Amino acid sequence: MEQNDKPTEIEVISPSGLTKRIGIVKQDGLRKYLTKEEVTDILQKMPPGRDKMMLQVLWMTAIRVTELINIKKGDINFIKRRMTIRWQKSRRWRYRIIPVHPQLVDILQLFTAALNDSDRVFPYTRQLIFMVCKKYMACSPHKLRHSFAVNFLEQYKNPKALLVLKELLGHSRIETTMIYLKLVPTDMSNAIEQINFI
Repeated sequence: MEQNDKPTEIEVISPSGLTKRIGIVKQDGLRKYLTKEEVTDILQKMPPGRDKMMLQVLWMTAIRVTELINIKKGDINFIKRRMTIRWQKSRRWRYRIIPVHPQLVDILQLFTAALNDSDRVFPYTRQLIFMVCKKYMACSPHKLRHSFAVNFLEQYKNPKALLVLKELLGHSRIETTMIYLKLVPTDMSNAIEQINFI
């Protein structure tokens, strides 16, 4: 391993100042995602509040920053555990509906209890979202999106996993989603053992 490829440790600080450390995120060279353990460790040590809720939504849905900003309380169906995601492309609004993990639905329902259906859940700017991600996770929001994708493919062992991930991420082309196959370790031994040559 060359010197530039050595893992580095990035200190994540609390909002109260530079003296209290929330945790350490280890970055291995050019790794483009955080592990489930890294994200969980940081979230568990964060103080409750809107910043933590926002990071949990990014981590557990993999939506884009512009999509996050546009979420209103009325977009969340707490009974059916679904969320309507909207984004603008070529001056036209596009929509997709994604499932929401049961654990996320429960805390979102509590978090948005005092909001009206027309209220934005996260009235943040893009710049503020990037600052919060950098402060706690030492990464960009898009890296959390990568982290979701890798975690999904590692755990959801199904032949249709890539197609499901494509829809969750809102990709228009499957080729875009296929880049995550390079990030997820493949158990080639297990695959070859299932092939019959005789």
